[in-house]
Amino acid sequence: MKNIQRISHTSLSDALKSRPCTVYENFFNHLVDKVHQYDNKNHFNASEKKKKRMKLIDSTTISLCKSMYDWAKFRKTKSGIKLHTVFDPDLLAPVQMLVTDAKKHDINIVDKIEIIKGEMYVFDRGYNNYKYWHEIELGNAYFVTRLKSNATYHVLKKRKFSGINGVLSDRTIMIKGSKSKDYKGKLRLVKYYDRETNKTFDFVTNDFKSSAKAIADTYKTRWRIELFFKWIKQHLKIKKFVSTSENGVKIQLWCAMILYLTLLLIKLECSRETSLFEIYLRIQDALHERIDVFLLITNRFEIPDKGIVEKEAYLWYTFGQ
Repeated sequence: MKNIQRISHTSLSDALKSRPCTVYENFFNHLVDKVHQYDNKNHFNASEKKKKRMKLIDSTTISLCKSMYDWAKFRKTKSGIKLHTVFDPDLLAPVQMLVTDAKKHDINIVDKIEIIKGEMYVFDRGYNNYKYWHEIELGNAYFVTRLKSNATYHVLKKRKFSGINGVLSDRTIMIKGSKSKDYKGKLRLVKYYDRETNKTFDFVTNDFKSSAKAIADTYKTRWRIELFFKWIKQHLKIKKFVSTSENGVKIQLWCAMILYLTLLLIKLECSRETSLFEIYLRIQDALHERIDVFLLITNRFEIPDKGIVEKEAYLWYTFGQ
């Protein structure tokens, strides 16, 4: 460590500018596959396999200084980039991510999102596009979103509902007007009153089997992807970038996502009870120590004939003799 010289900011910036960011993106996708492999092997029991897997779709914008990041300009005085994310709320993992400039509207990236048969896709009104809904329908998948206030439709049937738990109505509808050609099938419209916010919402879905309350609860699950965006911005240092080039910024973002998935895989393998943030802190504090990650996370530092001991005693016994 004594012979390592401090790397200048300029040298690091130049290095990030020249290295292909696709290498890091590909490794991120490799870790996504690892998470899926672990999930398929350990996560489900027989009853859970029958449930619709949920995927949350949303994006978050990271603001940049316009004078330094002119290539990402999206307003007169601002620059920025967007992380378009497909998120698994059960695994707490991003399963697909696209990085674009902030000008890219959410609906313009949906053709790159894989539709998996039988899964439920949940998104806000930024993805309110009847053609996209129809694509999900054709993929034998499901969606839940909010209907725009200016949407026009006619009611085909009033469905029975319990009248409790905030559900105000449950109807079968069809879109009418100039947009009706984009989605010609039947839809389900659930009107729901949320007591916490004192607001009424119109949820639209192609799921006719789940209860009306379950449809409302499905949409409310979107808060988990908002927490994910908040977590990575707070802890993974993606508000300040080493490089001002587009390639360098993308490398730093992909490295942050690689770190997140690595922490998640450690959590899944070692200790589901320990929070991701605590795992992050423990590894950060032990970066210069030669120690097994499993021992570090589980606190099971064992010495023959002495049993479980503190980390310092274990390190001295293992490396200090």
